[in-house]
Amino acid sequence: MNVFYLESGSLKVGRVLKETGTSLQVQSQFGKQIKVKTNHVFIFFDGTSPDDFFNHAQEIAKTIDPDLLWEAFDGSEGIYSIVAKAFFGQSVTQEQEASVLIILFDNPTHFYKKGQGNFKPATAEALKAAKTSLEVKRQRDLLLARHIEQLCTDVMPLEFAGILPRLLYGPDKNQLEEKAIEQACVRLKIGKRALFTKLSIMPVAEAFHLGQFLYDNFNNNSEHRNDKCVPAIDSLATSQVSAFSIDDAATTEIDDAFSLTGDENIGWRLGVHIAAPGLCIETDSALDKELRSRMSTVYHPAGKITMSPPSIIEQFSLSQGRTVPVVSLYADIDPEFAVGRIETVIEALSVTDNLDLSVIDDHFDPDLGLNQSVDCLRGGELHVLYQLASRLREARGEKNSHMHRKEYTFEVADGAVSIKPRKRGSPVDVMVSELMIFANSHWGSELKNADISGLFRVKTKSKTGLSVLPLPHEMMGVEAYAWVSSPLRRYVDLVNQRQLIAHVQSQEPTYRSNSEELHSILYDFETKYAQYAEFQRAMERFWCVKWLLQSDQREFEAEVLRDNLVRLDSIPLVCKADKLPQNTIGQRVLIRVLEINVFDNFASAEWIETLQLVTDEPTT
Repeated sequence: MNVFYLESGSLKVGRVLKETGTSLQVQSQFGKQIKVKTNHVFIFFDGTSPDDFFNHAQEIAKTIDPDLLWEAFDGSEGIYSIVAKAFFGQSVTQEQEASVLIILFDNPTHFYKKGQGNFKPATAEALKAAKTSLEVKRQRDLLLARHIEQLCTDVMPLEFAGILPRLLYGPDKNQLEEKAIEQACVRLKIGKRALFTKLSIMPVAEAFHLGQFLYDNFNNNSEHRNDKCVPAIDSLATSQVSAFSIDDAATTEIDDAFSLTGDENIGWRLGVHIAAPGLCIETDSALDKELRSRMSTVYHPAGKITMSPPSIIEQFSLSQGRTVPVVSLYADIDPEFAVGRIETVIEALSVTDNLDLSVIDDHFDPDLGLNQSVDCLRGGELHVLYQLASRLREARGEKNSHMHRKEYTFEVADGAVSIKPRKRGSPVDVMVSELMIFANSHWGSELKNADISGLFRVKTKSKTGLSVLPLPHEMMGVEAYAWVSSPLRRYVDLVNQRQLIAHVQSQEPTYRSNSEELHSILYDFETKYAQYAEFQRAMERFWCVKWLLQSDQREFEAEVLRDNLVRLDSIPLVCKADKLPQNTIGQRVLIRVLEINVFDNFASAEWIETLQLVTDEPTT
């Protein structure tokens, strides 16, 4: 005796070996002996082999239109044998009953299983929807096959043109296009980058990294939406001081400038002047919302993405020869460099000189006193400011341990990079940083003493970073510190400048104490600022790897940091070095660079020899 039965959701045939109450010992059509419950058996048959029975039933099933079988139910639930008689007639054969079961099981869109051989036909509406869905799937399968075929023959499907950024930077494995790319890669036995290169859509490495960042943070478009000037304020008194700025030659957002009047006999009047977009940009305006969404200028070795639109930068930047609104901090300095009276003034300022930082770095020498080189513009004033900055540093009690730490400048042109060391803590660095700390700490204290809310930089045992509470910055040695000096580059500075302006003008502050909006700005800023900093580090690493690639040199001196990590002397690159001997931390070694990958920002190396121990003791 043979049976037509259900096992694991599939219809099968087999020969009965033994009956044991409610189950049967069956040898399946594939020769495997299994136990089958009798209530899983649909048809018992003799006279033909299981294989012939099954094959004949399948042939009959091919002639059955599921739609016609669906009509045989007449809208009512029924057992398969009754439906088979309604479809084939009363003299239905066992093979025909089996063929009906095959159709019922193979078409779940038409028929719902109700158990024990009973089935319920789908409603007309449900069947129509299911058919539509199946047709959509069929069309998608056809399209997928066409995409795969095109990709495998180095043809980019036309449908891909409008979604290239997503394919490159934000692939979604559930989308049809990504499935086509994945299957084409499998068929061609290559990776996605290789496929994109064959299709001529793979950007060069620099553009790829920048594109990924823009896709993740700027919706693939860094253009400003509100690039137009805002109404100016014409009623401000113009300062009569001769002010100058110190910035890189490529700087466009010149936020700050300095002035110095007086002499060493009577003392000086110091001016720290900060661009004042906070006077004119309305809170919650379209421009303000865009600035808030960006939060900061993004820097990387090959360029930057400014927070402020070009028109706003041109309108408020402290460019040479232009008169712009500023918030000025004036401080009386006696001949011993003690700070006296300090006041904050909102005014207009015409900047006399925009000094090039690199030129001043090269020519300013504190040891020359007031007699600086003719190539060092404003040399006498710079000397006084440097002396003042040194005294301010001493007064704060900050150690100089970080001075002269090696840093690097990156210069990128036409896809090539040069990397040059630069000492941190140069006289110009000290001068600019100390005057900014002086102004920001005073304004932070001014907001704190007036009980006006703001966003403060804090450093205590329990808190480091931004805070709405005016806690001390213990590392700097100041009681309060608020970023105010870069309102064209950082939104936090613009927020604090608005608060400061309201205080100076005796107006209601924009943000009140415990403002939820202020907390929201703090969180969003720190999130964005961290993302931008990570991008800057990644791009600096990219250009280091690119520098290795464009160089013929492959052997470099390096310092062992830990385990198998080394830092090259020539450029600020940390990489793994294989074969390093144990206990070499702090030692200088010679390494050979083996592998360079500018898309993954990756370089590997191997140890050649150990040179000497790095110490702080001078050699004799």
